[in-house]
Amino acid sequence: MPSQLLFVDDEPKVLDAHRRSFRAYKDAWTARYASSGEEALSLFRECPADVVVSDLSMPGMKGLELVSAIKSIDANAQCIILTGTADLQAALDAINQGRVFRFYLKPCKTEDLVRGILDAIAAGAELPENSNRLDIGKAALDSLPYGVFVVDADGRVLFVNSFATELVREKAGLMIGHDRVLRASRPADTKALQAAIADTTTLGGSALEHALFVARDTGDRPLSCMVQRFADVASEDATLRHAAVFVTDPERAPSVAPDTLSGLFDLTTSESRLLSCLVASGRLEQAAEDTGLTLSTARTYLKQIFAKTGTGRQGELIQMVLLSPAIIKSKV
Repeated sequence: MPSQLLFVDDEPKVLDAHRRSFRAYKDAWTARYASSGEEALSLFRECPADVVVSDLSMPGMKGLELVSAIKSIDANAQCIILTGTADLQAALDAINQGRVFRFYLKPCKTEDLVRGILDAIAAGAELPENSNRLDIGKAALDSLPYGVFVVDADGRVLFVNSFATELVREKAGLMIGHDRVLRASRPADTKALQAAIADTTTLGGSALEHALFVARDTGDRPLSCMVQRFADVASEDATLRHAAVFVTDPERAPSVAPDTLSGLFDLTTSESRLLSCLVASGRLEQAAEDTGLTLSTARTYLKQIFAKTGTGRQGELIQMVLLSPAIIKSKV
């Protein structure tokens, strides 16, 4: 039985182009066409589609709004987003929040879109209905003080946490193309990154993880990356593997909340404020200035903090904090 497809675009010329381009695939799928998100949702409610191919920016209901509505009806429906502008933030929203299967920049080659549709049809048949667990996992990963990219064997990004989103938005050495492939700013680093991903995701690869630097054109210190293998636990095929790319930014000072430090180490308000600034700057003189204390008073507080934490040196104290739950960012 042919798969059901739904194409959505507010431009009649685009829909006509889809009709012409995909006539050769009438045996592979049955297609319907909608000129708005509202019309597409109505058609989907009447007869759910296996794959929805939608424009991102439309009057009324936007592409990602349509995806969310469709997913609430059928979690197994696969969605592909097309956009006329390289809107990075929208791409990241599509990957994370909208659970979009692919993201293409218009104009998109017919053969690329066909390949994406066929992949989406195949993936939809095996997609587990675990959206609640995915949302919980995303919230947890968003709290981490480093970037997390989950990629497939081809380097296509399946998930990014909040820290990673900020890195990409700031063009801080890493980027995500319209094909969703994770790349570095410099070709040599991209080659090294993709080689690491390929090695960790290939059955029989030489390593479970790779460590590498990714340079930045801004002159800032390079990003530190760890590419780590993990099996696709949702699949019965042990050869299907994904990789997690963990990224730290040496230019970002660690931030810990004084209230958290107070609770963890039984510190007074003044002590916890001083320790928070000390972790951020690494220098007692700077921490004293940041908290409005004299250096003598800061030293007195530091001795009290040493006694309460069982430490005796600044480096040991800072390490204790960085290895504690204090580095986990709270979400309001």
